[in-house]
Amino acid sequence: MTTSSTPGPAPTRSTPGAGNDQVRCGEGTDTINVQDGQVDEVDCGDGQDTVTADRVDVVKNCETVNLPPLPAPAPPAAPETSQVVGLEYVKRGAKASCVFVSPTAGAGFQCRLDNRSWRVCSSPFEVNTRKLSLGKHEVYVRAAVVGNVDATPSTFAFRVQKPTKRR
Repeated sequence: MTTSSTPGPAPTRSTPGAGNDQVRCGEGTDTINVQDGQVDEVDCGDGQDTVTADRVDVVKNCETVNLPPLPAPAPPAAPETSQVVGLEYVKRGAKASCVFVSPTAGAGFQCRLDNRSWRVCSSPFEVNTRKLSLGKHEVYVRAAVVGNVDATPSTFAFRVQKPTKRR
């Protein structure tokens, strides 16, 4: 910690040892630096005073207080998507349906079928198979929170089969 004070006979500078400090300043223009990572108490008194302090310091009666910037908030963690579960075989014309959840609180979901675009969805997710080709199809599901999406979507594969003919 350093301290200087004017007017007066000469500016005073001090560098106390490690630990918590109490600084009391008198009249005049004082410049005080107590950035040492310890809890310090500063009482500036009369005059135009400037203090550079840590966020843990107690500062009173000072006109200008300079604090270090707050650290940037950590980005939200990527959400997780559970396993997607549904029926493996679906007759053409029926709806393929699957269910899923996320252990991430507040997560929403995005789904896509095969190579189509992602779109907002919810569980259960249903796919009309009337216009799908026969064979294997995949549903991809990813959890999303505040624009942050699961980088490893969960998948669900199902097969569209020919409908049985009625006699």
